[in-house]
Order: sequence, then structure tokens, then C-alpha cells
Amino acid sequence: MDIGHWIFPEEFNIDEWFGFIYRIVECDTGKEYIGKKQFHQYLRKTVKGKKNKKRIKKESDWKSYTGSSELLNQCISSKGKENYLFYIESLHKTRGSLVYEEVRKQIFEDVLRAKLPNQSTPKYFNRHIGAIKFIPPEEHSEETRLKISNSLTERYKNNPHWRALLSSDEMKKLNELYYSGESHYLHRLMNDEERETFLNMYSRGKNNPQYGKEPYNKNKKYEGLFGEEKSIQIKKILREKCPKRGNENGMFGKKHTEETKLKWKNDKRRIHRGEKNGMFNKPCFYKMTEEEIDAWKQNISKSSKGKPKPDGFGEKLSQASKGHKKKTATCVYCKKTGGAANMKRYHFENCKFKPTD
Repeated sequence: MDIGHWIFPEEFNIDEWFGFIYRIVECDTGKEYIGKKQFHQYLRKTVKGKKNKKRIKKESDWKSYTGSSELLNQCISSKGKENYLFYIESLHKTRGSLVYEEVRKQIFEDVLRAKLPNQSTPKYFNRHIGAIKFIPPEEHSEETRLKISNSLTERYKNNPHWRALLSSDEMKKLNELYYSGESHYLHRLMNDEERETFLNMYSRGKNNPQYGKEPYNKNKKYEGLFGEEKSIQIKKILREKCPKRGNENGMFGKKHTEETKLKWKNDKRRIHRGEKNGMFNKPCFYKMTEEEIDAWKQNISKSSKGKPKPDGFGEKLSQASKGHKKKTATCVYCKKTGGAANMKRYHFENCKFKPTD
């Protein structure tokens, strides 16, 4: 069977396969390219007199295909096709299998970051994975890694982790209790009673590995404080920050006068509370009737009618509306355009050009 410039150890029938994964190797540099290719093209052709288009299966240009990378094709044109080896690595019967294998192989071989032995030239022509142009994070050089390691060593030199303070015997005991055999946290399938017993034996009170040891604390106010002494000290600090607490509060132990209570009762902001509220004893999904809506609107009108406006009220309204684009509307009968509020009042259903039956 003629397979063009491709190299594959066995014969195959392209009608039994959907596509293949290939690898192209540049002989003089060792650079490579990994990709996928279908054996057939699937086209749609319009047929006269039929609604649905006809599906046509046609063999693709896979025999002469040289990859989808523009950079690779430029190199092939300049260096010549004889400088490249074209390998078929695997055959696939479905589109899903073909796409998955291409992405798996590209990620596994790290095609976006791998370098040639000179550590300066990329090993692969690939610049995308699954048609997505990922931007891998830059890796630190050995010199930078050494600097970070020394910095962390210096940082924790004076403030080591509590595990670093344990002796070899204490560390061995800790591993036996928590990280080996049936005591390992991944193997402890206990009920509540067994768990409480285990915690009391190994993690609470004097059985805790940290019992009686000085912890590292960034907050110097609480450093070195334990038990009751710590509690008293914290209360003292809170008292200094919040002087009006407990007996020192101005209203502590006092009651409101009758005058104050009466003032609250007559407060206009409280007239809609309790039974005076329109929603009293009604469910949250209650919907007002048309009569209740009309009464509600009249109450709003009465509450504001006849009351004098404060000085500068009109000017404030004018300033607030400046620079804002007002809504407009066009009458369907006279085709006049104007402000939405006035148009609704004098046009549409109230338009004098509205035809009458």
C-alpha cells in the first residue's frame, strides 16, 4: 500500500481507521513535531430538489501532508524534504480517541517547554496543545533555586517548626502513634467513641506532643502566656481598647424613662408597625387587589399634598437630572416623539389622533 512519505511498520486499510498520530523529526537539529491527521474529509453538497445536503466522504491529502505548523513548513521548504523523517506512531478509529492521544502525548512530552541538549533551543516545533496557546510558567534556574533555599533556611533558623524541635526519639514515637500501621490517619475508621478515646490518649492535655512547650507567636502581646494568665491578659487588653464595657457603660443598669418610651411610640417612622402595617397577618406572597392599590396611591398623595417644599428643592432636582439622558417614546398614532412621561399622559391611548370605531 502506498503511504506517501510516512514510515510505518505494518500495512493498513484507511477505510478502517479515522486518523493517525504522527511525529516529524528534523535530522540535522533533532527538533520534532507531534500532531494528528485524518484519512478522510467529510463534505456537504447541495442536491437539487432535496432539503438536506448530501454527505460526501473524500480521501484527504494525508500522503503528502507535512504538518500544520507554519514554522515547520517554512523549514521544510528551505532545507528540503529529505532532511526530515515522517513517522506514523498510532492509528485511531474515532475522532475522540485521536484528539485525546494527541493532547496526552504532547503534554506527556512537555512539547511547550522541552529543550535540546544545548538548553537554549526548543526541542519541538509545537506552540499549541489542543488548539490552545498555553503560556507555561517560567522555571527558576539552579542559581535562583539555591538562593530561595538559602533564604528559607535563614528565615526558619530562629523560628523553626515545632517538628524540627523534636528529638529523634520523640519523632520516632510521633510517627508510630500517627503515621504507621493502623494508627495512620488514612487507616483510622473509627466511630465517635473510639475517636474520642484516641484523641484523649495522644492529642489532648499532657499527651499532646506540644504540651508545655513555648510556641512561636507573631503577636508579642500574647507570647509566653498560657492558661488562666493568658485569659486575664487578653481581657485586660480588650478593656483598654473598649472602655465602655460592663459596669463602665453609661446605660448599664438603667431603664428608659416613660417620656422616652412615649416619644418612640409617637415617632412617625413607627406608625406602620404591628397591626398598623398593611401586611399584618398576610403571607409574604400576598398580592394587593385593585381597590387596595388605589387606596395606597391616595394615601401617598395625601401625605405629600399641601406640604411646602424645602428651600432649593427645585434647584436640587434640576442639578440631579442634568447630564442624564431622559427616556423618550414615539406615539403609534401621531408619530410624535417626546419625553416618556408626557407622551404617556397625552398620547398613545389619550392621543387625539387615535382613530375611533
